[in-house]
Amino acid sequence: MFKRSNQTRAPILAGMAIAAVAAFAAMTAAVPATAASAATVPTRVYASDAGWHSPSVKPTVFYFGQGGSPYITNLQWQWWYKTAYATGRVWTVIPGCAPLYQCKYYPHWISMRLSTIRMHGSVRYFSVMTVKFWHNGAWHWQTAYFRTFCSTCTMPFWIGPASWPSL
Repeated sequence: MFKRSNQTRAPILAGMAIAAVAAFAAMTAAVPATAASAATVPTRVYASDAGWHSPSVKPTVFYFGQGGSPYITNLQWQWWYKTAYATGRVWTVIPGCAPLYQCKYYPHWISMRLSTIRMHGSVRYFSVMTVKFWHNGAWHWQTAYFRTFCSTCTMPFWIGPASWPSL
């Protein structure tokens, strides 16, 4: 029977160790990188009247419809996580002004809170917006919801009080 000495085993063990490391490196290099988890992708908000199109993160403006509709500008976001909070300006016309294309818009300072995260496909989005504003000597809170208007409708939009935000 042939016995190997410790001197002949060392190079064989070293060679086996190098081969094992090389094989492991080759296997891990072939594994594709995984996508970021949903928790690392920021929640979005639909800040226009375009339904499910163009969700954004920390938009500076919100549009709610065509001529005569209120809109929000100058948004400065203090936080954006499970809820979001910003301050800015809401621009509205005087209720009853007609024709709308001749009506002047007036600004009011507001604070805005976004909450209630929902999913549309793979997009996490805020579906509730509450605005706080000062008007006629008092603070007002109004809430709007991003949803469809009816059970058979497919295009959502922000739905709130009849003339949201009504001033």
